[in-house]
Amino acid sequence: MGNEHNSLMEKKIPLFIVTGSSGSGKTYVISELRKILPEFTL
Repeated sequence: MGNEHNSLMEKKIPLFIVTGSSGSGKTYVISELRKILPEFTL
């Protein structure tokens, strides 16, 4: 059980928080991230 816990802690998943006012480009940034990181759900 200890080894499983360690391997889970070593796996790093990126977290992006995109904020901004209306019209600042949030949707554009998300679409670009989808192109760069297709293996992740955005």
